[in-house]
Amino acid sequence: MPQTELSERIYQKRKIPLLLMLLQRFLTLALLGIVTLTLVDFPVAKNWIALGLGAYVLLLWRFPSAWLLIIPTLLPVLDFTPWSGRIFFGEFDLLVLMTCAVGYWRKDPWINPLQFNRKTWFLILLLIAWQSYTTLNGLLPLQPIDANSFTSYYSQYNSLRIAKGFFFALMLLPLLGQAIGRGTSVVKLFSLGMLGGLATALMAIIWERALFAGIFNFDKPYRVTGFFSGMLTGGAPIDAHLALSLPFIAFIFLAWRNFVTQILGVIFLAIAIYGLAVTFSRADYLAVAFITVSFFGAWFYLRRQPNTEHSILGKHYYLITGLLIVSLIPVISGNYIQSRFATTASDFMHRIDHWQKTVGIMDNNWNTQLFGMGKGAFPRTYFWEYPTDTPPATVQHQTEGVNGFLRFGKSGSQGNLFLRQRFTILEEGPYHLSLDLRPLTKKPTRLLIEICERLIFQAYRECRWLGINTQSDPQQWVNFNNKLNINGLGESYWYGSRPVEISILNRGLGEGIDIDNIQISTPSGRQLLANGDFNSGLEHWVISFGDHLAWHIKNAWVDVFFESGIIGLLLFMTLSLTLLFNLIQRLKKRDQLPLLILPAFVGFLIIGLFDSLFDEPKLGILFFLLSWITLSNSITYPSLPQLQSHKTTYFHQLIKAYYHLPAPYQVTLGGLFAALVLSTLFVGATRHYELTSEQLIIRALEKSGITSGPITDLISPKIKYSDQSFAGTVRTTHPRILLPELSTWTGKAIPKFMQHRENLYAKQGTRPPASCGYGGVLGLASCWVNTGNHEAAEKLSQQLRTDYLTIPQPNGNYGNGWEFALAYDFLSLYPELSRMDQLEIEEKIQTALRHSLLLLDDDGMSLWHGRSTLSAIAWLCAIVLDQNNPEIQLLTKRAQGHFLETMKALALTEAWPEGYLYWVNDRGFLITLAASAYLNGIESSPEDANHIRTKCLGT
Repeated sequence: MPQTELSERIYQKRKIPLLLMLLQRFLTLALLGIVTLTLVDFPVAKNWIALGLGAYVLLLWRFPSAWLLIIPTLLPVLDFTPWSGRIFFGEFDLLVLMTCAVGYWRKDPWINPLQFNRKTWFLILLLIAWQSYTTLNGLLPLQPIDANSFTSYYSQYNSLRIAKGFFFALMLLPLLGQAIGRGTSVVKLFSLGMLGGLATALMAIIWERALFAGIFNFDKPYRVTGFFSGMLTGGAPIDAHLALSLPFIAFIFLAWRNFVTQILGVIFLAIAIYGLAVTFSRADYLAVAFITVSFFGAWFYLRRQPNTEHSILGKHYYLITGLLIVSLIPVISGNYIQSRFATTASDFMHRIDHWQKTVGIMDNNWNTQLFGMGKGAFPRTYFWEYPTDTPPATVQHQTEGVNGFLRFGKSGSQGNLFLRQRFTILEEGPYHLSLDLRPLTKKPTRLLIEICERLIFQAYRECRWLGINTQSDPQQWVNFNNKLNINGLGESYWYGSRPVEISILNRGLGEGIDIDNIQISTPSGRQLLANGDFNSGLEHWVISFGDHLAWHIKNAWVDVFFESGIIGLLLFMTLSLTLLFNLIQRLKKRDQLPLLILPAFVGFLIIGLFDSLFDEPKLGILFFLLSWITLSNSITYPSLPQLQSHKTTYFHQLIKAYYHLPAPYQVTLGGLFAALVLSTLFVGATRHYELTSEQLIIRALEKSGITSGPITDLISPKIKYSDQSFAGTVRTTHPRILLPELSTWTGKAIPKFMQHRENLYAKQGTRPPASCGYGGVLGLASCWVNTGNHEAAEKLSQQLRTDYLTIPQPNGNYGNGWEFALAYDFLSLYPELSRMDQLEIEEKIQTALRHSLLLLDDDGMSLWHGRSTLSAIAWLCAIVLDQNNPEIQLLTKRAQGHFLETMKALALTEAWPEGYLYWVNDRGFLITLAASAYLNGIESSPEDANHIRTKCLGT
């Protein structure tokens, strides 16, 4: 039945049953009460939220169906959790509840307009029963409500948090029926909302990339999160949202046929593909492929049907697809995604192992197998059941009288719990951190604190670390006051500044520690942290975790089985198959709605093969809303007008004239146009990466596998220091950078030199710094060389072979080649390191060395800012390589020349030009480390080493 005719019949009979209307009015008052009570004590921006909700109510009263546009648009960005600390119930939930409150007050009918048949209603009732049971199963028995009930995913109330996704979508179902009854074009309005949500998500991604990684930097290992605070524990909310939203770009081509709009659609699609690409999630790339296949499959099926009207681009879709594939080349050719692809097989086996262990920690009884462990039960089940050497780190709010404080539980060296709060850098000068600590053991405890630039999950650059050693009296609170180094943090641009936060780590605490009255003060005395005394629980603070496997099952189907057993899995499969069958039936009826929804479901479920989907409630809302739209027989895509002739534009006339030109002229004009485009791109690339044209060409040739040859020799800068003699002889043993005393270590047990250091710590009554538990190659190298742990050495070997190597750039990002060199220098002591692994690791270090020398041989870098650091990195990379290779000998000789030139300049000035603090904070470490490598790595003592001893090491 046509929708307009249906609307007329419904509006002729607008009355709804009195009992239903009274129930709706009661729910309205209840929802308004919940919103009001929540706003009264909301931690941040409650006046602005109240004002926004008030304006939203007025909008809904005038345009009742506007929620179809507003909710999907704001879903990716309306998230104040990093400021409020509220992970269970926030501002987006208030938006949904206010939407329902306004809708329930209306008398508009909604049951009949949905046109659900009996099978559909029965399926929805089964879904309600299923979701209700699994929610209660995870919730009961009720735990006492206190300050910890709604701040931790370990809480029983986590079931309510996750259940919001389904039940909020269910609460919106009557409003969907009302919109249909009013004659609203639901598909059009909701599609615009999905496009709006995609646009806001992409704006957040581009903003994040601009602040942290660079919009076109595809080498830096930075993965976007957008504003999805659910990614505090990792997961894939942003991936799933992008996969659900991407297919709705087709609506632009379906609804509007003018040339300008379709060009804008192509641009929008390219930006969306970019957004998916810079998540650097391999599941996203697979999802895009399946989305494309399912879309074209539906499109081809519709095309073969007779008398089908289309306004899509037809054969031009082939051109669009080709352009998108070309636009992906810079991303997939980047070093970071290549390193991600290199570990796909091992990561997949790791996921399978995680799924097997997830099923293994379920209760072994028939009730659990049939009905599951309950919604939201995985984090606490993993906490109690997963076998580990040390328990996972915890944090709890405690009270003594009226005083509130936090208690960090015991944790091992692998503790990955972070208590975080953002603060704003208001002025220059020294900042101070003050906090009260009370250890839970008589042994001295060391609390780690870091200051980071971070949006949601991944920190930018290296965090600033601070360690506080406590006293040994567990009965007394002691105040500690330390200076904070915030120089260079929170750098501002015209489009914003990088967020800065304090993180308190629960790592390496033997028996735990109590924390209270934490505060950061500016030089003028202004206090920056809210709720530092914790008298308001954990408001304004968020808890994040480094181990994402402890919080996510990483597979939607295993997730459903874990929470709701075989019964729940069968119901979820029934829903999925029903949706698929419905969409296929619509295709047979030549309905174009599947062009939008079918690829969305396909992409969403592909992401679900490798990540959890429904532990982020927002995604549950979108998924089930799309399910209601699909199941409603009254919602179809409106018929499109027949193709009509339109006035030929100047652009079309120009294209037509080009096609009528003789072939030689076509080739000439096409070549000139291509040259103009390529030259523009070339100039833009050189300016963006701050490379000379020769350096950019060399990088491009290297990406193509060409590292030498006549072209490379022609455009490379003149090689420096290749003719001079090498000063000294490189030691044949390792380590050559630090701790040459370890050269006789056999790699078994703890090195005697390190044991001696630990004995000295013990004599002084202090605890040595933790050797293990830190991430990255340097953390593993520290663990290996301090403990002789062969497992750490094996992990370090694998990480050096598979981790991403950052190639030095002249724009200030000088790469991580020195980290690989330092770690490999210690790993060389591992007796079981194979020759093949050595060659593979040295090849990566040699790559970093070559790129450093390429920049150093050019004259474009300043001495003190870039050349000094790069010369140090080059020398660190060169000194650890196998010197039996003549090619390596030449590279090492060149690196020595550049480094000695820096040392001579430093000796000549007798000071660092920009002062002591700049030397210590920005340049001193790498140069001093390279100086150590010069003294330790060369057996003889050339005269040049005297400058190094005097100026860098003070000897």
